[in-house]
Amino acid sequence: MHLKNDILAAGSTALFLLVSLLLVPTAAEAARVTKVKDKQILIEVESSDIREGEKYFIIIDGKKKGVVLVNKVKNGKALGNLTKGKAEVDAAVEPTGSSGKSADGSDEDILKKKSKRKKSASEDSGSSSSGSGHTTIVGVIAGYAMNSQNVTFSNGSSLAMTGSGYSVKGFGDIPLFGSLGLLARTGIEQFNVASGTSTTSIMYATADALLRYSFGETGFVPWLAGGMGIHFPVAKSSTNALDVSGISSSTVFFGTLGFTWSMSETSYLLGMFEYGMLPPSNSVTTSLMTARFGYGWNW
Repeated sequence: MHLKNDILAAGSTALFLLVSLLLVPTAAEAARVTKVKDKQILIEVESSDIREGEKYFIIIDGKKKGVVLVNKVKNGKALGNLTKGKAEVDAAVEPTGSSGKSADGSDEDILKKKSKRKKSASEDSGSSSSGSGHTTIVGVIAGYAMNSQNVTFSNGSSLAMTGSGYSVKGFGDIPLFGSLGLLARTGIEQFNVASGTSTTSIMYATADALLRYSFGETGFVPWLAGGMGIHFPVAKSSTNALDVSGISSSTVFFGTLGFTWSMSETSYLLGMFEYGMLPPSNSVTTSLMTARFGYGWNW
């Protein structure tokens, strides 16, 4: 009789333990995300040891996808802020072993490889479209120039003329290496000057190339550039100033201060102020000061 009672007692105990294991969740499964709104996360704590001020991994499909800093624990629930990565409903929550008040930056290192890949992909797609790391940008640019020309005649007298002109050009902004890039332009540019009854008016077809050094990568980025261009006269006239038959293609040297201003991951505004000078001859000195503004987008 005693043996029978002992067997029944042992069987009852085993059955109770089996039912307990089936009904009671394990600590690894207890903490789960139940709600996500913006950066705020609600966690079902149950029997897990979730503490205020601690950081926890967000586990999705068995992989660490984010970090949450727990701010409040009450009545089996925890409220926290997502500090890194992402979260979704039913994701598991596991300890990281670091405090939210520590300065070790551990939450910044949790998804280090992933964040580096994202940054690289962002740069490759033109996210830093105003800096040296972007893909090639193409666009259009319009300009207004203040022109000047000094002419010395054979009798020793001289004539100073001034005027203004407009330009419209297409451009390509090509990254080279580091902070260096190449700004290539082509289009048309007016050159108009006058003094009294003396005038010079030329319409040029132009091709320019500037080597640019940028002082940044994203947002508002200033830069310096220098280069040269070839101006081909396609229409020309001059009264009491130049011999029209002597007006031919000419080299122009540029010194430029400019900026780009990112409008999105794939486009920017472009502005520049530059001084251009044609190589002086024995009788003619020509220069221009130009403000140009334009818009560019990823090629």
